[in-house]
Amino acid sequence: MTIRIKLIAGLILGPASCCALAPVAAAQNAAAGPAAPALQLQQVTVSANFIRPGGKSGLKMNVPVRDVPFSLENYSQAFMQAVDTTRLTDLYGYMSDVQRAGPSGYDITIRGFTSGSTDPNSVLMDGLPGLPARTASPETADIARVEVVKGPASVLYGQNQPGGFINLITKKPQGHYETSVDLRANTFAGDGIPFGSKNGYTGIVDTTGPLDGDHRFLGRAIVQYTNQQSFRAFVLDKDFMFAPSLTWNVSARTKATLLLEFRHGNDSWDQGLVAPAFKSQLIAPISTRYQNPQDKEMEKGETATLLVHHAFSHSLSWDFNARSVYSEDYETGFDNGTVLKNLTTLERVDRQQDNHHHINFIDTSATDLFHTGPIAHRLLAGVTYGQTIEDYNRIRDFKSPLLDINIYDPVIGYSDTPPATEPPQAHEWATAKAYGAYATDLLTFSRHWKGVVGARYQQVREEQKDLRLVKPTRSRSFTSALPMGGVIYQPDEQWSLYASYSTSFVPPSPTAQSVVPGQTLQAQTASQEEVGAKFASTGGRATATVSLFNIKEVNLIQEVGITGLYEQIGAVRSRGAELELDFRPTNWWQLSANYALVDARIIANAAKADVGSMPLNAPRNSGSILSRIQLPGRFSNIGWMLGVIYRSERVGNLPNAAFAYDFIMPGYTTVDTGLYYDADTYSVSFKVSNLLDKQYYQSAFSAVRITPGNPRNVSLTLSRSFY
Repeated sequence: MTIRIKLIAGLILGPASCCALAPVAAAQNAAAGPAAPALQLQQVTVSANFIRPGGKSGLKMNVPVRDVPFSLENYSQAFMQAVDTTRLTDLYGYMSDVQRAGPSGYDITIRGFTSGSTDPNSVLMDGLPGLPARTASPETADIARVEVVKGPASVLYGQNQPGGFINLITKKPQGHYETSVDLRANTFAGDGIPFGSKNGYTGIVDTTGPLDGDHRFLGRAIVQYTNQQSFRAFVLDKDFMFAPSLTWNVSARTKATLLLEFRHGNDSWDQGLVAPAFKSQLIAPISTRYQNPQDKEMEKGETATLLVHHAFSHSLSWDFNARSVYSEDYETGFDNGTVLKNLTTLERVDRQQDNHHHINFIDTSATDLFHTGPIAHRLLAGVTYGQTIEDYNRIRDFKSPLLDINIYDPVIGYSDTPPATEPPQAHEWATAKAYGAYATDLLTFSRHWKGVVGARYQQVREEQKDLRLVKPTRSRSFTSALPMGGVIYQPDEQWSLYASYSTSFVPPSPTAQSVVPGQTLQAQTASQEEVGAKFASTGGRATATVSLFNIKEVNLIQEVGITGLYEQIGAVRSRGAELELDFRPTNWWQLSANYALVDARIIANAAKADVGSMPLNAPRNSGSILSRIQLPGRFSNIGWMLGVIYRSERVGNLPNAAFAYDFIMPGYTTVDTGLYYDADTYSVSFKVSNLLDKQYYQSAFSAVRITPGNPRNVSLTLSRSFY
């Protein structure tokens, strides 16, 4: 409660400081004339590119992608419309070198490095950490576009994985009235599932417009409800999301936007499949589930984001951004345990846990444009403060032979009454406070040469204690000074050649404890060298990026199986090449294609069996093609989509002292297709995902937590807009 009260006070003080400038800004506005009209909501048309030519995430500045000396993709609303999904995680397959590494939005692998639900910095919202759902995928209903920044970016964003991060740019209130309604129905029709027996329904309402005649106040509200049966046995998910927002155009130079989001999920607890003897050939059918029908995972989240921008002049501006996230997830049911020696029996763990998560984050910065002699500067300087609080209350956790279940013929129904000898459980509380100061400068030396320099100082203080068991409180702190730099050569208006160096810093989670008794986990640090070329045609019909990179991370921290303990891997090296192409041959044809070759290896580790192995969920080869054609002439209302996703084999379980084996997930290729009918105020889409009904394994947390991919799925969406 204290944290949430502090958050509300902080969000009030932010606009209050902005309002203190309002009289001056109003006088300036009066001299300048009437307020400029608000930005209009752009309709998605087939002439829009899948990848936008500009983005803010790479340098925290609105600059063209060609001025960023790193790999940056800005996926547009047209891209999301073509993929035709309601979940963020379904977009990952069509993004360059982005792999799913688990069921949640946080579970991703980029350039061979994996993040998870304990790292809120891997997926940002409007440049700030913290999703409303820690264990599920965010919805796409309130997302305007998705920016993916590759490589270490700790100089600008603090704690950041070396592979990169995803930044979700949310939909903001608009200056014209518009309401859209989407109704979606889907069903599985593959892997032997009869058509119409496993169904799902989604409804979305999105309304926006001015709240007064002067367009000083703009509002927006987005509501989504999903009721989805899975192809997995006894799995039903019910999710509700409500996202209201308000923009106050204080003056022509000052604007504040408040975004709220409320999410509630009532989902089935599902830990996936197991691989006896670490062999994919011995995995049970993909519909098999080892939890009871009543096993549940319930989650609720509340977020508040405040974005304030004030322009002192045409060259000097100030931004104040704050975000607070409160989420709770409650799990009760059976965890997948160990496969017994007979290879047909799975040991299960009866678990009940109530977890609470708080994230409070503030980033305030100033941007100034000026010259020193012939050199033009775009200087950004800022400070950040963040606090996370984790409260893990393990209510029950025990094993019993009565819980064992047959892997190939699971019989459910055991009553989960704990035994009288159940040991006391832990109630773990931990906090981390992070302080940072950073500065970057985009320098223009001449018409053809540009450069970027930056640095950050970061300090993190952690504290962990148990509220139930008698254990000493553990405190630790980490500091780091981080540099970055890059040089850009632009021989003409189309080409941009670059080379860069960047760094990252990720301290261990405050709840992370080493598998080695008494060992203190060290912060993970990494550096990257990258060179590349970017191309943008004169008419904007074609863009392409080719990049070569080399990343080395030391002190990588990774959980050991499902023990809840962590090991400090000595070093990981990832090097590779990426190609991203966005092409619009005609006004009625859009095409996006990408390919990544990544050689990621563990190069030093106390566990010798791990050396030479690839990290989890990191394919050596990956790629995708997404095409949408809107038929020309009299059939221009009809469109067709074709998508192909390819992933080579991936490691799903690293060897350790107990099991010196890898679990390898086979590679796969899936095909999606869809038909669309677009009119002035309504549209109809019919999509078939995994058209060829390919059986594959999407990701693995270990050999006993394997997430299978969806079989063939058919969906029908009806959309109507009101102006």
